[in-house]
Amino acid sequence: MVPAALVMLGMVSVLPLPLVVRLWDDLGESR
Repeated sequence: MVPAALVMLGMVSVLPLPLVVRLWDDLGESR
């Protein structure tokens, strides 16, 4: 059994990934 807190943490850590990638892309283009 997986604790609900662990599942929530996993979801929260995965959600902003596309946003981080976009920001990283913008930083790479500006250089």
